[in-house]
Amino acid sequence: MKKILGLLIVVGIAAGLIFLSRNYIKTYTASGTVNCPPDAANRLFLNGDQRAKWLPGTNVNDSSFEWEGKKYVMQKILLNGFYAIDMNDKNIIEFSFTPALNNQTQFNVMVTEGNPGNFFSRIVKAITKPVVKTAEGFLNNLNSFFGETKNIYGIDISRGRVDNINWVSAMQDFDHFPATSEVYTVIDTLEKFLTAQQVTVLGQPILHIRPIDEKTYQMMTAVPVEKPIEPNNQFKNKTMAPGFLMKADVTGGWSRVAEAEREMENYLRDNHKQSPAIPFQQLITDRRKQTDSTKWVTQINYPVFN
Repeated sequence: MKKILGLLIVVGIAAGLIFLSRNYIKTYTASGTVNCPPDAANRLFLNGDQRAKWLPGTNVNDSSFEWEGKKYVMQKILLNGFYAIDMNDKNIIEFSFTPALNNQTQFNVMVTEGNPGNFFSRIVKAITKPVVKTAEGFLNNLNSFFGETKNIYGIDISRGRVDNINWVSAMQDFDHFPATSEVYTVIDTLEKFLTAQQVTVLGQPILHIRPIDEKTYQMMTAVPVEKPIEPNNQFKNKTMAPGFLMKADVTGGWSRVAEAEREMENYLRDNHKQSPAIPFQQLITDRRKQTDSTKWVTQINYPVFN
């Protein structure tokens, strides 16, 4: 009786191992929706220079990457994904993304086991489920990156409200992009005028520079005040409409601020936000005192309807 029972146990174990070896997961797809606009995902995917930022693992070059100790080569790069294969074990990772509801993006990662190996390796794979772990891990890395606004746009964007309604402004044209010293010459003149008028300044100055034509730049600067002034040819009252602002603090000089402004414009387009007024920079750091441009803090502000 004991021999028969033992034999049945052995047969049962063998049958179970055979069943596992034949039915282990060879292909698995992981899918998830992330709070990232499809236009943003598409822009980052199509820009090869940005690929190293979001691609899980280590980016080797434009067409290959390393993930979990394996080197994958992208055999096909489509408009919304890629097909990559590990040249040693022939494992395959297929990645794609599609628009989802509420301006979100759905990511799909399908992993296929290329080399099933011998009987015992199949048993190990049936127990450890490597394709599941690979697909889920790849997807989780994608979600972690694209789920953070700062990762996508390079700046920490938040929504705020207009704090100050009354402003006094000055405007001047230049035949070149104005230097920092020229910006503060205008600001100094404005602040001295307000001091003479006994008008209290409530915060840091704001700045907006725009090209009028190929040779001319128009600079507008303003400061928040407690009350309007009697305007003249040089200084004007400005009333900022109450409402919302999309804003971000940026550390660095002119080029870094310009880059951040471009990314903020991408954010507005991606999220279908419209602006009722011109954007402006608020000079948080007094550049007259801090001459190192790498330490300048500038807040970029974009008025929005909602």
